[in-house]
Amino acid sequence: MEHLQIGHHIQTITGSGLVLSVTLPQIDLGDNSLTGSIPESICNCKNLSAFGVIFNNITGKIPSNIGNLVNLQIFVAFGNRLVGSIPASIGKLGVLQVLDLSQNQLSGVLPRELGNLSNLESLLLFRNSFVGNIPHELGRCKKLVNQRHSF
Repeated sequence: MEHLQIGHHIQTITGSGLVLSVTLPQIDLGDNSLTGSIPESICNCKNLSAFGVIFNNITGKIPSNIGNLVNLQIFVAFGNRLVGSIPASIGKLGVLQVLDLSQNQLSGVLPRELGNLSNLESLLLFRNSFVGNIPHELGRCKKLVNQRHSF
């Protein structure tokens, strides 16, 4: 299987049901009524290049070991109810191009490790509750052309 797309009105998927294969390169679970949190086990999918869970009711925190997804290029989770801060390990995602965590309930200070994302082109963080300043390390993201972040 190369792509898992489950869309429109699925209500729950448990952690064991979500991770069907550690070799799966793309998971799109957008536009459902998914509840629960993003399972830590998703970070065992070393080949994962795209992960989308837009417009769901996902709660909890972004997995702290998100940095294990070294092939992740696209991470979109807007329109959920994620809480907590963005984990510093996100700075290990060297090939990440798109990060969209808009319209959640994220808070805290943006990690300076975001500046390690040298391939980042799009950073969308609006409609959250972040505090503090935008890290000056983001200036190292030379490919960043699309950013929207109102705290």
